[in-house]
Amino acid sequence: MNALEQRLTNLFTDNQLRMTAPRMAVFRVLANAEDALPLADIASAIKGDRATIYRTLDLFISLGVVQRVVTGFKHRYELAAPFHSHHHHIHCEVCDKVISFDSRSLEALIQRIAEQKGVHLHTHTLELAGCCDDCQNRGNIDKIKH
Repeated sequence: MNALEQRLTNLFTDNQLRMTAPRMAVFRVLANAEDALPLADIASAIKGDRATIYRTLDLFISLGVVQRVVTGFKHRYELAAPFHSHHHHIHCEVCDKVISFDSRSLEALIQRIAEQKGVHLHTHTLELAGCCDDCQNRGNIDKIKH
């Protein structure tokens, strides 16, 4: 068991929850993913019951283990802090790809804005949408879904 899995197991123990094989399987898929995953990708990787996967994701969200990444009318799932470093996303509106990024200067700007507005920032998300390089190179920029 690696450190992330141990952290999850400890969280479950602290909350008097059982760690089941399907729950750990969902966690491992998300822990090994490079980007946020749609439910279909999680389900195909586990080859499990979708209802169990939905319940597991809902439980993980309520525990702060997983966060939803909203892209248009769809959403994807990824590990949340402290299981994954804080970052933001760019969504290609043509091919539906989600690109993760982080930026210290952007985080500093967000913090300054919050302070200027008198807000003690607890959390935030930033989602950008556009057309990725691959789609632009294929001449698909005019196919952005509005």
